[in-house]
Amino acid sequence: MINDGKPLLMINDKDGSMDSVVSINLFKHMIPNYSKMTFKQARKWLLDHNIIG
Repeated sequence: MINDGKPLLMINDKDGSMDSVVSINLFKHMIPNYSKMTFKQARKWLLDHNIIG
């Protein structure tokens, strides 16, 4: 499920940002031990380090 089931918005009212979906593979070079992580673990690492959000 993407975006907790909510539709993606072209423009967000609050800050004018845009929603998008990007493959986590694009960040694999940044994540230590990426090859040993599950998707959820890698996603959490990106969130915890303010890379995505």
